Amino acid sequence: MARGIQDPAIQMDIDCQVDLFENGVFYKSLTLDTPAILSGTISTQGYLDFPVDSSVVLSEGKEYTVKVNYPGFETVTATDTKPNTVKIKELSWRSFNGEWPEWFFDTPAYRISLMGETRKGDPLIEITVVIDDPPDTENFYRMGLNHVALSSTYLDRDSRMQYAVYSDPDPPYMKYSYKSKAHRYSGSMKGYTWAPITQWITWELLWSDKSFNGRSHAFKIIAPPPGDGAYYVVSLYSLSYDYYNYMIDRWKYYKVSDDPFSEPIRLHSNTSNGCGIFAMYSVDKDTLQF
Repeated sequence: MARGIQDPAIQMDIDCQVDLFENGVFYKSLTLDTPAILSGTISTQGYLDFPVDSSVVLSEGKEYTVKVNYPGFETVTATDTKPNTVKIKELSWRSFNGEWPEWFFDTPAYRISLMGETRKGDPLIEITVVIDDPPDTENFYRMGLNHVALSSTYLDRDSRMQYAVYSDPDPPYMKYSYKSKAHRYSGSMKGYTWAPITQWITWELLWSDKSFNGRSHAFKIIAPPPGDGAYYVVSLYSLSYDYYNYMIDRWKYYKVSDDPFSEPIRLHSNTSNGCGIFAMYSVDKDTLQF
């Protein structure tokens, strides 16, 4: 019977070796972060952590392979290619009063937000992100939105914002945790009491270029107005095939995880001698001033 390296029954030690290869040539051995193992929480203690330091530069268009050697197990390998960055060609916005789609009210960001219950006639902005999708290859995307302000009573100085779309009532997404150095001030609204937080969880949408491959395309998202003295930073992620398909399978799992009669979801994996994911992305950012 196969067991994961993180299986509690396995005595963890420091004999695990992780090597990184670039286009088939040895690049670097990653160093085990022993203090991270000892100081982890109950949910993370025992996991081996091999952080990548600033000397490791991953280049677009190159293939990278990670090999994990652990005593008593077969070598686990996984390979992915860092995608080329698709640039944001145009970025614009318009303000309007409208209604949030129902999907938005299920997001964790809304449930901890200071927004009221109003669903119609809210002041909103529509952000349009235009790209030139590269031809002759499959391309996959994800988008992130940061709210940045010099000061604020209720929001972080740098917080990850939840956005939504009108084009799809049930859009595929991935869960994303964003850690901010600032924190939200305490307060209360909608019957909740707020404590300072430094980590934001958002549902960030995933796109495939199946319907617009090789053509100019405009992503349209809606978000709350940023407020006086604030601006948005839009991040457009170009995802590898493995990254996108793994996240799509996780999204399918989220949708049926509470249904005991649902069919099992087999998560996409690109590893040999194991099950897991080693995936890459590139990102382009632009600032939206108001």
